[in-house]
Formats: sequence, C-alpha cells, structure tokens
Amino acid sequence: MILSRFLFSYSPSVATGSPTRLRQKRLDRMQGLARKNASGRRPSWVRAFTLIEFLVTVTVLGILAGLLLPALAAAKSKARQVHCLSNIRQLSLASFIYASENEKHAGYDTTYSHAGWMGTLMPSELEKKLCLCPVAPLRLPTPRSGNAQGTADRAWVRWSEDNKIMVYSSYGYNGWLYSDLLLKNPSNNNPAFLFTRENTVDKPTQTPVFVDANWVDLWPLETDRPSPNLYEGWPTDRSQDTIGRCTIARHGPASPSRAPRNIPPQQKPPGAINMGLADGHAELVKLQNLWNYSWHRDWQHPSRMPWNE
Repeated sequence: MILSRFLFSYSPSVATGSPTRLRQKRLDRMQGLARKNASGRRPSWVRAFTLIEFLVTVTVLGILAGLLLPALAAAKSKARQVHCLSNIRQLSLASFIYASENEKHAGYDTTYSHAGWMGTLMPSELEKKLCLCPVAPLRLPTPRSGNAQGTADRAWVRWSEDNKIMVYSSYGYNGWLYSDLLLKNPSNNNPAFLFTRENTVDKPTQTPVFVDANWVDLWPLETDRPSPNLYEGWPTDRSQDTIGRCTIARHGPASPSRAPRNIPPQQKPPGAINMGLADGHAELVKLQNLWNYSWHRDWQHPSRMPWNE
C-alpha cells in the first residue's frame, strides 16, 4: 500500500505533467508573450544586448570592414590595370599587323587632320573603346575646339584644325615609329633615330609602341628627365624631355588621382604604366625602368639615370 502510493506520487505523468498539460502551458506562455508585446513591454525572460556587447559587435564589424575594403579596392584597381593592359596589347597587335602588311609602322597623319597614329589605325583596325583606359576615361564636358592634355586619370582630347573631327585616347604612340614623319624641329628630333621600315626595329621585344600617356605621341631620348608632376606629366608644349608625357603614375598601389605633384629631382619616380611592344606583347612597367627600353634606333642605355645626376 505504501509502495503503491510512492509509485503513484512519483510517476512521470505526475512529476512532469501529461503531454496535454505541457502543450497547454506552452500555449499560455505564447499567448502571454503576444499580449505583452502588443502592450509595448518586453517579457522579463527575454535578454537584450547590453551596451558593452553592442560596442564590441560594432568594433568587430569595423575591424572586418577595415580588413576587407582595402583588399576589395586593390582587386578593383588590379582589374582596371589588366583591362588597360588588354587594350594596349590589342593596339600593339594592330600596329604589328599594319607593319607586317605595309612593311612600316603607322604614319604620322593620313586620314584625320593631325591625328597622328589614329589617322592610320583608327578606321580599319581599332574600336574607339580600345583607346581608353578604364583608369583614365574621357571626362565630360570635352573641349569644343583645340586640345586638352590628359592626366593620370583623364584621357587627352585633340581636335582637327577645322574643328570637325575630335580624337581622344588614354595612350600615346612612340613617335620614332612614324615612318613618314616630316620633322618640324630637327634640332630636337634626329632623323637617324626614326624606324623608317619594319625591319629597322632590331629589338621588337624592347621597342615601345603604345604607352599610358598624357598626349598623342612622344619622342624619348636617353637624356630625357621625368616630369616631377606624376599626375599631369610634362606639358604638351614642351619639346624636350618628352618621355615625361608618359611618366604619370597611372597604375600602382596608390590611386592615380593621388599621384605625387612634385617629386624631388633625386627621387626615383614611383608608380607604373602599361606598355605595348613592337612584337605585339604588353607588360606593366615601372616608371623608373622606362629608360631600359629601346625607344629609337641605336638607343644607348644611359649609364646614369636622371635622378642620379
């Protein structure tokens, strides 16, 4: 009798309640929560964030953002540089095909008035989108006449003399490849340096054709100095040191809009540009290495760089 009472009083159905009673308790609890939430009060058993926990969460999110954003920015910059390199490679291949078919590189001016290389290659070989680097697009509004020099993050613009044709690009052409160039200033441009025929390019893997630049073309010499302004480059009305037209920090770890505006003469220029070579390949080149390429015939690599003088 005592044992039966003991078992009865401690049976599971009595100790924990029947399933029906448990379901009813849960239902009552949910209904109570709904009523309290409707009245705007939080149930006492619901635990909220403390101020310290909130601050810790915000700090962790900030640290994660600080780690991810630079990586995303670097990836975006690299993608633009690769896109630009692809454009220059296709331009160089177009020049290579033209030279192979005509036994000379693009002439100075054939179709567009004073358009340089674009007068030869533009109508048949190229699409205009290939002439723009995504880092240095055509900025609006464009000039309605005359010329506009490019920068590290902006394409150059050139109008024909009759103001009927506007050409633009982010890239410059090695002027020593103009096979039919009429030299206007022989004191600065030596006719013996011109690549008059395709077979005069004896180092095609080292001879630049297209480069990131602030103007249509350039005629580098061994004694040229880089521009101290790596955002604008040398102005287009400067007949000497034309290698400075491509000493712009368009590609590199820093944004081109933040390129140095006045580096000391003894400092190596930071940054890099994309370059297409006469054999059709393209590569990323540091500004300090531009003098290591054969820009004209009989190029003599300088024994001392400009910043070491």
